[in-house]
Amino acid sequence: LEHVDGVDCGFSFSACVTQFQQLFVWGSDKEGQLGFGRPPEAESTLIPRREDIICYPQHLIAITEAKAIACGDHHMLLLTSE
Repeated sequence: LEHVDGVDCGFSFSACVTQFQQLFVWGSDKEGQLGFGRPPEAESTLIPRREDIICYPQHLIAITEAKAIACGDHHMLLLTSE
């Protein structure tokens, strides 16, 4: 990734904001913390399934004008300019 303005990490995931106000996320999405959403019928287990782990940064295109992020153990807070 280029032009990263800020980066933070949670228990098993990370996120960054770029100078172009884009949000990128990667790591475990077991609790839906990456923002992709989880179907209500998704099974909750102690060990993340392979499909719950994103190994490389993914751009969340639905998020625009991202300014700053803060990550907790299993959640993320995003500040936008909107």
